[in-house]
Amino acid sequence: MKKPLVPNYYKANPHLEFLIERMFKGHDDLDTFRHVLSDVGGISARKFSSLLAEEGECVLERADVPYHNKVRIPENSELVSEICREKGWFGSAMPAEYGGTGLPHAINGGIHLMLSEADMATFITAGLTQGVAETLLRFAGPQLQEKYVSRLISDDAKAGLTGAMLLTEPNAGSDLGNVKVKAINYNGVYRLSGEKCFISNPDADVLVVLGREQGAPEGTQGLSMFLVPKYLDDGSRNKWYVQSLENAKLGIHPSPTGTIVFEDAEGYLIGGQQRGFKQMLFLMNRSRLMVGMQALGVAERAFLASVDYASKRIQFGKTLDQLPGMQEVLANMRINIEAATSLVLRSYRFLDDFLKDVNNITAAGMVRILTPLSKYRGAEVGNAMASRAIENLGGYGYIKEYGVERLLRDVKITSIYEGTNDIQALDVFRAQANDKAIFSLFRDAGALLANVRNPKLSPYASRVRKLERDLKVRLMEIYSSSSPRTAAEAEARRFTGDIIALYESALMLDEAQYQIDTDGNHRKAAMAMKYIDDVLPSHGAFRNARASLRFGMIKMLPRYANSLRTGLPPGVRYFDSIV
Repeated sequence: MKKPLVPNYYKANPHLEFLIERMFKGHDDLDTFRHVLSDVGGISARKFSSLLAEEGECVLERADVPYHNKVRIPENSELVSEICREKGWFGSAMPAEYGGTGLPHAINGGIHLMLSEADMATFITAGLTQGVAETLLRFAGPQLQEKYVSRLISDDAKAGLTGAMLLTEPNAGSDLGNVKVKAINYNGVYRLSGEKCFISNPDADVLVVLGREQGAPEGTQGLSMFLVPKYLDDGSRNKWYVQSLENAKLGIHPSPTGTIVFEDAEGYLIGGQQRGFKQMLFLMNRSRLMVGMQALGVAERAFLASVDYASKRIQFGKTLDQLPGMQEVLANMRINIEAATSLVLRSYRFLDDFLKDVNNITAAGMVRILTPLSKYRGAEVGNAMASRAIENLGGYGYIKEYGVERLLRDVKITSIYEGTNDIQALDVFRAQANDKAIFSLFRDAGALLANVRNPKLSPYASRVRKLERDLKVRLMEIYSSSSPRTAAEAEARRFTGDIIALYESALMLDEAQYQIDTDGNHRKAAMAMKYIDDVLPSHGAFRNARASLRFGMIKMLPRYANSLRTGLPPGVRYFDSIV
């Protein structure tokens, strides 16, 4: 087994630790949260990363008996999943009365990040299973809840069930209104027929299926959600099977992806008739937050691999991390990873607030807008960092021995499944059209910027406020155009990127002020200033101010006074502090 890059992913991630400590300051269970995250970080770094260093392949074993095809996952992936279940991580955010540990979703997000840092693919099943359990708690009747929830999140590896959600069909990808799986009602028990494809964990014990009841209207308004078990009450196999696996896929090889065929399979309605699309959006949105964290886990692993290699590889008589070019690269990686982590973890914080009080309008609006932004930004950063890691390692990054090429192959799926990043960008405009959610984000960004009092940071806060004003004007222009829908679709990705830049800038400035107030540390101030200079448009009025502010950083980080006076770029000046 390969030696781990670090002994503990949590201890090696001071930003995640900073966010958790700040978010739960004064919380009665903070010590418990620390212990859980440190436990996950240690096991993921020392044990899981080594066990899962080899990808392995999933195999479909075809049976002679109908409906008994079986999917075999790699042995080490199965072992790691069993350990996660026994640790209670399948039910980490679920209520204690069902056997869960009842942790906040923000802590659960940290767990998913570090598990994905060890190997994104192996932990897809755990996330899906938790999502299915949560969906049943939200929408299903007591009978289905009592029958399945406890077993889905059980810490008994032999008795525990796994879950999967089934949306996609050959002609229904992003456009779910084309779903054709048919459900016929026989006195309250449904029979499902049809095909679903690109299904993660297709051999799951409990399937949540989007289908159309016979006679229901076309389009998304006619969809319902059904629970379809693998085994019926008499112990017999239900009439569905895994037809094939997609083993020729680019990455996530330890996670099976397959096609499922239903042949009058027995299913049970979840919630009510023709409510399936909204219910599935709930499950999908939980998954989208998880996908954002998955991608950031890969980004962290890519960063660690880059730092480790750069500290050992000697070129031009120096290790790579002594070269200004590489210092700038590593500093940029760290800054973007931390900015994105702040965004996604804040999404989880608002989700926790909303679940405590579903009438909390502020939390509802923020969850609505931050969910697509989290998935979009997490996937964007994960893909960029994995690609950058390959370049950092040069030719060694391109071969399997060093493992970073696998990171890129694995993380690519995060910009595709649970809705492509194009769909996430469009969803930002839907969130505004239906819920005015972009304005919720503007208000929260304004509240964050109001906390910024440091004279070195205030001009940067002013630049962020100007970007907010510009975005409001652009939003008005889009909705007042002759074809608002066309304008929104054409502008979606660009506008989404700018909203992310705005919000992450506000988050980083707020964190910088908090760190200065708390312990006088200016690391996050240097990072926030560099981030804003990199991503926000340069306005002439600020150029001289920025130059003088950077010179003023001598007093903030005196260790780098000589570097500042030489005019070195921030990533080089503050390399030791940032990285």
